[in-house]
Amino acid sequence: MDIFETVEEEIGPFNTWPSYILKYLFCKQLNTYRRTVLCAFFYGNGVSTSRTLELIKACAPSSNLADRFAIINQFTQWDKSPQARSDKRYFNLILNEMRNLNGGRIKTFSPNTGVPISVRWQKGFDGLQQHQISKITSVFRKWYA
Repeated sequence: MDIFETVEEEIGPFNTWPSYILKYLFCKQLNTYRRTVLCAFFYGNGVSTSRTLELIKACAPSSNLADRFAIINQFTQWDKSPQARSDKRYFNLILNEMRNLNGGRIKTFSPNTGVPISVRWQKGFDGLQQHQISKITSVFRKWYA
């Protein structure tokens, strides 16, 4: 079983993941913000450090040794300190909502009424442009060639 199938088996198929995760994973150059967002998503959904590293290496060829060290450091920090993860948000695939890594629920309020609103996140390829979808499929073609 390859890394794609392994991670999908653990947390669900790619088409159930938020589109921004797919975009950051496959289509964008990693930077500190995107790397932290990806780490929070995988950490929060229970993907191990080693699997996260393997997946990012397979999907984001531009990732480098510094990225891998930063990912290991991020996971280690969150493992050791609940305080360090208290303000980090991620999309929980089981609950289908944004959560804090410390387990807290995030409420989004209407700026006009102050009433909680539900945010609909685009999933899978729905929120991606054609060139981004092409880039993702090319990664899969190379992987399975």
